[in-house]
Amino acid sequence: MRTEKQTTYFRDLIAKGPGTSGGGAVTAGTGVSATIDQLRMPRFLRLTLASFAIAIAEADDFGGTKLLDLPDSNLLLLGAEINLELTKGGEVGGLVAATDITVGVGTAVASNSTLSSTMVDIFTGVALTATDLTPALAIHSQEDATVAYPHEIADGAASALYLNLAAAITADDVLTADGTIDLYFVDIGNATS
Repeated sequence: MRTEKQTTYFRDLIAKGPGTSGGGAVTAGTGVSATIDQLRMPRFLRLTLASFAIAIAEADDFGGTKLLDLPDSNLLLLGAEINLELTKGGEVGGLVAATDITVGVGTAVASNSTLSSTMVDIFTGVALTATDLTPALAIHSQEDATVAYPHEIADGAASALYLNLAAAITADDVLTADGTIDLYFVDIGNATS
């Protein structure tokens, strides 16, 4: 709910029209035109996962699956929240109840069992040592001491987000995830394509 002061501010800003800001008119230099009324509003994206599967091979001790492709644009990620229930496959020697797992979100798919760098540049790998088949992963970006927010995701035609997993196992298995991942971001544009 807006206060009376906020309502007055926005009403006055709209009345001034394009080329003005809250402080008054914008005066561009010679050979320059200025447009300030193109809003870049924060956007909210919810990913709802239903039996989302991450296969993990015994030979690798890691796995990852693409969550989504990102637009080819510079995105400023303001914050994020994960609220997932994970289900271990329970394969003998695989992801049994007592198997410790590390789960993170990154802009690159897992490529080794030490999740690092772009494999966990959106959410640092969280170690889940719960001794049950269905551990919960609930965390928001303010709790992540490693990834600084706001966080820029550089534009690229192949930009994507991945849910990555690492675990020491002796048999192939699958982890499934159900729940939501919320992303709050601003699309700040793309000057190169």
